[in-house]
Amino acid sequence: MAGVKRLRLIGSGALLLLLLAACFCGGPDEPARADCNDPVPGATVDGLELNAFSMVGGQGSAMLMLNLTYLGADVPECAEIRVRVLSPEGVQLRDVSQGVVTNEVVGGRALREAWWTFWEFEEQVEVIVEAYGQTASQRVCRGACQDAGPETPDAGEVDAGGLDAGEVDAGGLDAGDVDAGEVDAGEVDAGEVDAGEADAG
Repeated sequence: MAGVKRLRLIGSGALLLLLLAACFCGGPDEPARADCNDPVPGATVDGLELNAFSMVGGQGSAMLMLNLTYLGADVPECAEIRVRVLSPEGVQLRDVSQGVVTNEVVGGRALREAWWTFWEFEEQVEVIVEAYGQTASQRVCRGACQDAGPETPDAGEVDAGGLDAGEVDAGGLDAGDVDAGEVDAGEVDAGEVDAGEADAG
């Protein structure tokens, strides 16, 4: 009887471990894809509207995603797409060509699901999409693109010549303006006070 109970406990423990493994190891699914194997060649497309962006997926991984609209009346349901990712210096980091499923929208057809790839690039990239002789491009940053901000004024805008030493000249107050001759020892003469006015007599 004790052996049967022990087997039941072991079996229950193994089942619990399996359930825990399913809960912790399954994780969220990757975003859906809408790929197709036989894209129609030579279709007529009037233009491409691209919306590329970065985001963090359910797995916690950074991703590059894009939505694309093919403009025109003859866009196929399985359309071709070429996605190139370039560094700010123009170095090609990714080049993917494939077929994608499109849905009808006003003015053309759009991707049924966003095209995506894991972000394995620098902080900033240039995304270029080509299809049926049309091209669209967009700068994308991991997070938000930082603007360089307003230009810093040039040091030349404030010139030392604006305030010249010559504007304040030592000549403004010349030693000649106050002449020793204006106050002459002769104006106060010893003769004006004569010893005779105050006589001891």
